[in-house]
Amino acid sequence: MLYCGVSTGHVLGLALDRERLQLEFRAKDHGAPVRSIAATSAYLFSGDGRGTVVARSTTTLDHIDATFHGDGCPCDVLGAKGDRAYAGYASGIVRVLSVSRGAPVYQISAHCRGVSAVDPHPDMNIVRFNFFFHFFLYVRIFLADDDLSLCICPQ
Repeated sequence: MLYCGVSTGHVLGLALDRERLQLEFRAKDHGAPVRSIAATSAYLFSGDGRGTVVARSTTTLDHIDATFHGDGCPCDVLGAKGDRAYAGYASGIVRVLSVSRGAPVYQISAHCRGVSAVDPHPDMNIVRFNFFFHFFLYVRIFLADDDLSLCICPQ
């Protein structure tokens, strides 16, 4: 299934039926335009222009498993692995959200620029977040298990 978010706040699930896309799922999960979306085999995560992240089970899709309210700043990028969503905000904040805990695991508020990428490693328990500063410097934050490290890298 292909998931996409739209400006009305809906999340859509589309399936390829022979040579055309068929609408399989539609839900109005957000009160603002959906700006980011990510999925694992268990959960579908979507983030909106107010910073809210919603998690649904990909097996049933009929109810919301968790809602993480934002602070009004857009959730521009999402990554997902297991029951966790890695949310990057336009304000530079990073939140690691856990469906099983029903709460953020981490919040990192140390950046003045928006998060440009979230990259969970498929096999290892490492996640990289990129923040761009000026033209020749970016910051990577690595989360390994429950440890946190920071790397400032010249480009």
